[in-house]
Amino acid sequence: MNYDFRTFSPDADQALTDQWVQAVHQGFHEARPSEETLTRYRRRLIGDNTILRGVYRPTSSGPELPVDRPVATFASFEGTVTMPSQAPLANHMITDVKLQMSPRYSVMPGATGVFDTWWAIVTGAQGIPGELELSPEILEAYKSAEALLQDEEGEATRRYEKYLDLADEYDNALTDYNLEFADAVTDPEKLAMWPMTGNLLRKKVDRAFDRWAALGSKEKIESALATLAAQGQDPAIALIGRAKKELQANLFDFPGVGPLPITTILPSNWANENDNRGWNTYTKTDFHSETHYSESSTSIKTRGGINLGFWSAGGGLDKHDEKQHMDFQTDNLEISFSYMVADVHNAVVKPTLLNLKSWFLFGDYPKHTVSTGLMGQQVPTDGNEPVFLPSMITGLILIKDLRIKWDNWKGQWDNKTSSFSANTSVGWGPFAIKGGYGSKNHSFDTSTDHQSEGLVTEGIQLVGYVSQIMPASPQVDSKDHMQKVISNRQPEPANS
Repeated sequence: MNYDFRTFSPDADQALTDQWVQAVHQGFHEARPSEETLTRYRRRLIGDNTILRGVYRPTSSGPELPVDRPVATFASFEGTVTMPSQAPLANHMITDVKLQMSPRYSVMPGATGVFDTWWAIVTGAQGIPGELELSPEILEAYKSAEALLQDEEGEATRRYEKYLDLADEYDNALTDYNLEFADAVTDPEKLAMWPMTGNLLRKKVDRAFDRWAALGSKEKIESALATLAAQGQDPAIALIGRAKKELQANLFDFPGVGPLPITTILPSNWANENDNRGWNTYTKTDFHSETHYSESSTSIKTRGGINLGFWSAGGGLDKHDEKQHMDFQTDNLEISFSYMVADVHNAVVKPTLLNLKSWFLFGDYPKHTVSTGLMGQQVPTDGNEPVFLPSMITGLILIKDLRIKWDNWKGQWDNKTSSFSANTSVGWGPFAIKGGYGSKNHSFDTSTDHQSEGLVTEGIQLVGYVSQIMPASPQVDSKDHMQKVISNRQPEPANS
């Protein structure tokens, strides 16, 4: 049967969206949604800029599943997160960046994405076969196990075939017993007779097992199977093979984007600025009662009129202009915001392979090309950046609902920002307060309507990362296991 795959926006076709929602409810065995529920669900999908996908049968399957109701559903949405002094990043991209191994841990500009780098590492990983062999005693045990199971031509021995036949007889007897019991449970008369009928069936099961154990060489055959199954292989070679399989198994094709690795960010509501579950609030009370690192670009609260890390940059947040310090007299500065650390789970990048010694990168790559395992790693200038992976993002440090206030803040703010262009960005320390991205739909501004509230910046901001430094890898120079290809071609004569 040829199925129809459709991708659409929930505001494009109300009837199609309602059928999609009803399919979701039906799939989870929920009650048929009311008109009110459909309207509320539809508004939420539209508000989240959700992309809906459905799989449709070519013909109707009856009144319970009309032709315009999908048999499979999937929903996704693409949002943006603000990063101070940078353009808004699509959510599916914020974990695919490399970080500079510097005190600021800023995103490595112009670098290959993490997924592409991991693909290059896994594709180029070459396992090194071991130079040691098993002892004669172990090799003899494997040969004896193989001789019990197969002949010289690779066919199953009569003993092994007998084992398989008697195993099938036991499985059939046990299946009959279970089916009869399941039938008796639904029939009171049969259930009343089960102590007798069930006893006879149980005896058949026991006899089948006894025949299997006595005539099928059960213990010897299973011991031989366990011996052969216990044969090992080099862990690096095994992990390279598994990594290649996982690379393909954990890709999802996003329309308009292409195949991307499955990356989960938890809690799942992290990108919903209206959902406060999992968010913690940091207020002026916390600042007053704790000691914080104090520097002009990072201090949280102070008194006495110290200038505290306000900055501006021309050209908007999508430009990389140098930040300029803004001279604010910030007496009695107060800041509050909500914060969350969201965990990032990457289904593709598994750094276990990097800890092993017996592999190298195919080609001309020195050891520690992927990572030195240390802080302060510099971006390679020898063309090896595509396989350079010094760290991997494991968490996102997010804030929202930023509020900043100090004595006479409104007058100073209006005075300092009145001459700024629409695309000028303004921030405080790691936080973005005001900025533009070249269009009205990508503006990021602050509210100054209420004297008592101070500067209020809504929306989610990504202010930092939690990352794991990759181990030193590979630990072998490729030149130790590769040789240059010598061409047999004769030089062509020069033109006369």
